[in-house]
Amino acid sequence: MRAAKNPGPDAILFAPSMAGQLIRPVTPLPTLRDAGTEINGDIDGNGAPDVALDGSLLLPSWAASGLRVTGDDCTIRALAISRFPTDQIDALDGPGTKIVGCYINTGLSGTQASFRASEAGIVIGDSDQVGGPNEGDRNVICVGSAIGIWMMGKGALIAGNWIGVPATGQGTFAATREGTGVWIGSG
Repeated sequence: MRAAKNPGPDAILFAPSMAGQLIRPVTPLPTLRDAGTEINGDIDGNGAPDVALDGSLLLPSWAASGLRVTGDDCTIRALAISRFPTDQIDALDGPGTKIVGCYINTGLSGTQASFRASEAGIVIGDSDQVGGPNEGDRNVICVGSAIGIWMMGKGALIAGNWIGVPATGQGTFAATREGTGVWIGSG
C-alpha cells in the first residue's frame, strides 16, 4: 500500500471496479500510522460497504488484526471486515479514531455471520467513536467473536450500532458461538 509509505494523512479510496470485491490478504495489512488518515469503502455513495476485507488466508500464528490504527483522528468508513485471526479493527492505540458504517464479522450484505474465533470485533481506546447519531454512522456487528466492541479507554463514544442484528434490522445473526456485545475494561 502506497499510503503506508507516504508521511501525513492519506485518503484511501477504492476504484469503481472494486465494488463488490473481496480482498483476501496473504500477509498482515499495514498499520494506519498517520494522523487524520481515512479509509473509505463506500464506492457508490449509498453509505454501505462496497468492499470486503477477509482475513481467512492469514495464519492464526500471525495474530493479525484486520485493520490496526495507531495514528490520531483516523476514520474507517464503510468496510466489511471479517475472519482475521484476532481483532477485526484494533484502534486501542489510535486516539480519536472514528469507525462508522462498517460491517464487522459479516460480508458485504451485512446479513450472514462470517468469523473465526477472534478476540473482538472492534477494540477502542481513548476518545474513539464507534457508530454515531446518524443512520450512516451505524456499524453492523456480528458477535460471533468473543466480544463485539471492547472499550479500553476513556471518553469513547459507542452509539447507534446494531450489535447482533443484521443490516436488514430484523432478526439476529445465526452465530455458532455466544459472545458479549460490549465489554468495558480499564484503560
